[in-house]
Parts: sequence; structure tokens; C-alpha cells
Amino acid sequence: MATTALDFLPAPLRSLRLKTKQQELLLRVSALALIYVLAFAVRLFSVLRYESMIHEFDPYFNYRTTLFLSENGFSEFWNWFDSESWYPLGRVVGGTLFPGLMVTAALLHRLLRALSLAVHIREVCVLTAPFFAANTTLVAYAFGREIWDSGAGLVAAALIAIVPGYISRSVAGSYDNEGVAIFALLLTFYLFVRAVNTGSLAWALASAFGYFYMVSAWGGYVFIINLVPLYVLVLLVTGRYSQRLYVAYNCMYVLGMLLAMQIRFVGFQHVQSGEHMAAMGVFFLLQVFFFLDWVKYLLNDARLFKSFLRITLTCVITVGPWLLELVLHLVTSPLGRGGFTPFLILPMQKTIYQSLRLSLSISQQHGHHSCLISTSSFSCFQLASISVSSACQMPRYLLLCMASRVCTLLE
Repeated sequence: MATTALDFLPAPLRSLRLKTKQQELLLRVSALALIYVLAFAVRLFSVLRYESMIHEFDPYFNYRTTLFLSENGFSEFWNWFDSESWYPLGRVVGGTLFPGLMVTAALLHRLLRALSLAVHIREVCVLTAPFFAANTTLVAYAFGREIWDSGAGLVAAALIAIVPGYISRSVAGSYDNEGVAIFALLLTFYLFVRAVNTGSLAWALASAFGYFYMVSAWGGYVFIINLVPLYVLVLLVTGRYSQRLYVAYNCMYVLGMLLAMQIRFVGFQHVQSGEHMAAMGVFFLLQVFFFLDWVKYLLNDARLFKSFLRITLTCVITVGPWLLELVLHLVTSPLGRGGFTPFLILPMQKTIYQSLRLSLSISQQHGHHSCLISTSSFSCFQLASISVSSACQMPRYLLLCMASRVCTLLE
């Protein structure tokens, strides 16, 4: 006689006649609950075998900062100068760490105190990593279900619950950034994929806040800010651009970038360092796709759109190298970073400055009129050097010869 799923249930529950979908839901929830408990319990052996304590050096420093945060508040913590760290120099705590771990543990401690549970902050720090590891199984299940189906979600949850690499970084007492960062990492990926599949602005905003939590928790946020643009780039190359993708990525990148810059340890690195340039490049590329899609909608004619593409590509190929050199001058010039001019210390500019000194000496000899002519000539030379230096080498040296010739005439 064939057995069913109800045969494994206790006698009181066996009398319940559930439909097939209800049985599947019951088994799925039971399996996910067992995986959740397993992920939490397998990380408690250090506490059960020895005692509840913080392991290693970095986790103990994180515990000290969390204790200071819970006792003195966030404002004091954010501006705290810890003279006992990096001795004898000391350490500005708020500007040299990712505060997500400490803030999370402090909020959990405050929540437990609000529920009239007298728990010391040390116990919260010890169990933070196993708690978030168990929560990661739920996120992994939702991520797998979003990508494939519920079966794939259960497999993903089971694997991440027992994978040794993750267990080693999330055992009880290992109060380090990875304890909450892996949870934030998977959560951000899930929310972004959900936003792309639905096109919902709410899911896109949620992914941006998930990214902000990841940035506040761990420096490994660079994995997200490079993998997500790579995912978007693959979709663009394979011809799967859509308004849903445009809304999801723009919302996640712009709001996530602004939020991430609020972390003092990150700051303007989010728009300056090379590891963030891929995300910015994909952002601008997405604007190009949106513009072309908008023009195609306005023209409503395939032949006119092809003509527009030919003209646009011709202009880009013609003007693009000049603009690229101009941007490189602005970025690489040691003086150009502080203002618009001068771009580079070129021989031509040295000659122009020499002509300025020469013009000033002439003005002293011939009066105010010569001073006006020399000043005007210098301004023209400077503007010409700015424009020509962004073009190519040959006009640059032609202008150098012309400047030298004019200076000779002024003498």
C-alpha cells in the first residue's frame, strides 16, 4: 500500500484532510523551519562546549565599541576617539570602521530590553552571528524561489546553512563583520532581482537600503557594486533592456550611492576609486539605452532611426577622442583637480606665462594702452591653450609657434 505525506504525521494531525497544495506548503514550511533551527544550532558548539565568550582580537574590539555604543549613544560613539586602540596614536572610531555590526547588536539589545528581557550586551554580541546566519537561510530560500522555484530555494537554504566557509565566519562568539554582512549581501541581491522582475519602485528602493546596510556592515560591498553592474551589462548586451531594468538599477545605484557616502569610512571613495567606476559606467550606458529607446519611440520609423544612429555614431567617433583627452586631462592633471585651468603643465603654457611677464615689462615702458593689449593677448593665449590642449598634439605645437611669434612682434 502506498504511503502518503500524512502517514508520517502524528495521529491527531493525520485525521486532517489537506489538499495537495496544502500538504506541499506544510512540508515546505516544516523543512524551512528545520533548516533554520539547524543553521542556528550548528553554530553554538563553541558556547555549549566551553562558555559564552568573544573570540579573537577583532571581535573583541567590535564588542568594546558596541558596549560603548549601548552605554553612551550613537552620537558619542560616532565621534569617539579611542586612545587604547592603535596605541600610542589612538583611533577615531567613527571614521575608521563600518558601524553596521555595532548598530545592529545595539538595536537588538535595546529591543530585548524593551521586551523586559534582562540580557547583557555581551550575550547579544555572542549570538548575533548565529542569529543572522539562520536568517540568511530564509533570504537564500526567497532568492532561490525568485530565480527558479521553491525546490531550488530549499536546496539553497540547506546548503548555506551547513557550508563550512560560512560557519567558520559566523560561529557563536565570532563577532565580526561577516556575521551580518553575508545576510546583507544576499538580501541586496534578492531585492535587486525582485525589483528587475517586477519593475516596482518599492523593491528598487528596498534594494538601495539593503545596499546601504551592506556598506555599513563590511568592506565587501564592492562585490555588490561590481556584480550588479555586470549583471545589468549582460542583460544589455543580450538585448534584454527594459524599463523595469532601468528603474531598478537607477534607483538602486543613485540612492545607494548617496546613502553609502554617509558612511565616513567610505565617503567620496564611492565616486573616486577605480573599484566603483564599473557601476558608474554601466549607469551612463543605461542612460544611452534609455535615450535611444526614447528617440526610437518618437521617430516611429525604422529607417529614420537607422539614419539617426549613423549620424550619432559619426559624431561620437569624430568628437569622442577629443572629449576623452579632455576628461583625461581633467582627471590626471595635478592642477586641474582644483579648478578648470590649467589642465597640464605644458611647454606651451610655460611660454604663455613667459609672454605674460614680457607683456608686463612692455606695459611699464609704453603705458596703459600696451598693458591692455598685452593682457588681452595673454587671455587669448590662455583660452586657446585650454581648447587646443584637449584636441591633439599638432595644433598644440602650432599654437606654441604662433604665441612665440606674437611675443616677438610685441617686443
